[in-house]
Amino acid sequence: MRPWIIALLYSNVIFAVECNMTFVKTPCWQNYTVMLKLIDESNDKEVTSATLAPNNLWQRTTFECQPGQHFRVRAKYTPAIWEGDADKVFMGKSIIALPAVAPPAKSIWAIHACFANDFKNVSNPLSENTDCDCSQIKIPPVKNPAS
Repeated sequence: MRPWIIALLYSNVIFAVECNMTFVKTPCWQNYTVMLKLIDESNDKEVTSATLAPNNLWQRTTFECQPGQHFRVRAKYTPAIWEGDADKVFMGKSIIALPAVAPPAKSIWAIHACFANDFKNVSNPLSENTDCDCSQIKIPPVKNPAS
């Protein structure tokens, strides 16, 4: 094997970091199924995903990430609220950029996305639950073994 290939493989192993992605939906969406995907911005591939069923307001997934990696989030929901919204994909408002420098060994990077607050052009559903705040008070924090 060529030396530069070995160096490239070795460098990827050294800089791999554990990432925790917490997907959240606001209580006003509790009666809907929301499907969320974290997409690697460099290759447009899905890194991790979650399906938040009715009454499930959050889910956390773990995946391997790299310093300097950039992500975006996509979401869709069912059932459709408005005509024409069936299978519509909603894009996150911003790019999620990881720090360029690796954290101390065994550190975990925690990132999150909240539906619908962090997404473009999503109208809140018409329901009796008007709590559309993305509070994460009831979600346990990521435990970082390096701390």
